[in-house]
Amino acid sequence: PHYPGEAIRELERAFDLLGMKFLKLYPDYFGRPQDDPAYAPILEWANERGLVIMCHAYYPPFGEGPATVPKRYETLTTRYPRVTWVMAHQGGGGSPAVFEAARALPNIYLETCGSGCANGGVQRVVESVGPDRVLYGSDYHLFDMRAQIGKIVTADISEEAKRKILGLNAARLLGLDDPSGRSRPLD
Repeated sequence: PHYPGEAIRELERAFDLLGMKFLKLYPDYFGRPQDDPAYAPILEWANERGLVIMCHAYYPPFGEGPATVPKRYETLTTRYPRVTWVMAHQGGGGSPAVFEAARALPNIYLETCGSGCANGGVQRVVESVGPDRVLYGSDYHLFDMRAQIGKIVTADISEEAKRKILGLNAARLLGLDDPSGRSRPLD
């Protein structure tokens, strides 16, 4: 959004030429939350293509907390219904407000990476939103991938839920081939 005249052209190059599969918004760099009107051209472009966008759920530097999540994402998912949102760092424990938004809005997923995870955090997320809406994330190079994988493989959830979180959900969401060789793009 810092370069509105160049953003769409660069996105088209990245997705059409380089084969990018999803977009991450990082409002900290722009200094405005993801529902700011300056993002509209990018979000409209992503909506036309039915893309996946990862973004932090809320931003304490903007004076926000988890309570802002349900209303913000209700507005975003209404305005951009073909965008699938992945809330970074919320699948390792998250907050009740984030869980509420994910339960209420079918195009929201929670991603697991983070520097910590409360005991039973992944289990609580799966119990709250279901195993089909949780995605493994590493935030590699910031975090040790062993810890990020460990909190999933040691969680008290089914083996099938672990497989979904560790890759099958992402393969389905991004239209990639899963281990069975079938492609499962989103509608």
